[in-house]
Amino acid sequence: MKYLLIFFTFLFLSTSIAQITWEQVYFSDNEIVVRIHAPDSLDCIALIDRMGFCKLIHSTDGGNQWDTIYDETYWGPPPQKFPNPQHVFNMQYPANGYLYLSYEKGIVKRSRDRAKSFDTTYLPVNLWMKYFHMKDSITGVLASSQTLFITEDGWETWEQADVEWEKYIVDVWMHSIDTFAFTSSHGILGPIYYRTTDRGKTWKEQKLKEGKGGLRKIFFLNDSIGWIAASEPNFLGDQKFDVLYKTTDGGAVWELAYRQENYKIFGLQDVAFVDEQNGIAVGQFNKILRTTDGGDSWVQDTIAIGQGATLIPTMTIGYLGTKPLIGTFSSGMYGIPATTGIEYQTSKPGAILAYPNPFTDYVNFKLDVPMLSTEVKIEIWDFAGRPVESETLNASGSGVIRFRPGANSAGLYFYSITIDGNIFSGTVVRE
Repeated sequence: MKYLLIFFTFLFLSTSIAQITWEQVYFSDNEIVVRIHAPDSLDCIALIDRMGFCKLIHSTDGGNQWDTIYDETYWGPPPQKFPNPQHVFNMQYPANGYLYLSYEKGIVKRSRDRAKSFDTTYLPVNLWMKYFHMKDSITGVLASSQTLFITEDGWETWEQADVEWEKYIVDVWMHSIDTFAFTSSHGILGPIYYRTTDRGKTWKEQKLKEGKGGLRKIFFLNDSIGWIAASEPNFLGDQKFDVLYKTTDGGAVWELAYRQENYKIFGLQDVAFVDEQNGIAVGQFNKILRTTDGGDSWVQDTIAIGQGATLIPTMTIGYLGTKPLIGTFSSGMYGIPATTGIEYQTSKPGAILAYPNPFTDYVNFKLDVPMLSTEVKIEIWDFAGRPVESETLNASGSGVIRFRPGANSAGLYFYSITIDGNIFSGTVVRE
């Protein structure tokens, strides 16, 4: 009965969210976008994997242009580009310039100059180090399916946590050096979430309610609110249901937040939120779920079939500030186009400065652009693409406009400022 209520609630409420068609913004043929990480709205690195090599691509303008900053051949005939190359499994880019790569055979590489040079740490295991989360530039957790390590100095030193080998880790998350968590698949016991507050000496176990399938990714917006993307199999073993779990108390209790038959053999792969209301979950094939009300309702967006693609396996989601990018298997990255009424392109540096951001009562827009007239048009949209404000104002002699939005709720908003026919855009957050 609970599943029926969730299903009909989804059908009823999701109609209030405008559906968006995502468009290809970066093309990479037959490559997997493994991870997208951005410490701010402009600086972003994506890990790309292809049979035989991996590479890192970097953007300094919010994902509009990308350059390869590192590539490594790990399989194939010599000559190979690096001595004893290995397979890169994961990447973390928690702060500007601070980059971490995890490999097979217990290898961790760290860079302080955005991949220009690397130091290497060898953990005492010959295992695939696939599950990685850096809380900040130096504090993180890294695991294989059977072992878990933590660091508080950027992997110059490390400590192995006590995890029973049969737990079978499938993802990790770190809140602090003492408090971190992992998810596990226990076969007939179902999915289980483990959390420690004493550096892994003891663990609190919680079996996820009504869970039967495989867990994929953990994401925490803050110390309280978190999400897990998962799938649930049918009696044949196919992953026939997309599943999301949510916690509001730091992981002490998880509730089933979404369950929907997907008609495909894969379930959801990743989930991320930009604030308490706005988030996205992705999974194979062509699956993009988006919420603007904290997960009470979801809309399934569509995806434009880009160059060299038929079905798009959506694998990972990352935010550049408030701009979402989706990484795929064999078709590059996808973003939300400007034709939705939401302009996601980052304004040119020095053109428009919005402050304070986040704001409560008002936001100032400083206009550092040549102006033939003082008339400025401001338009505001919510995260779903619905227009909420439109007003024409006069800029002061200082080039600063103070804008007081109406009684709109807290959340992420997109603005468009038209000056002499030129459009500048960006995002603001209302607290």
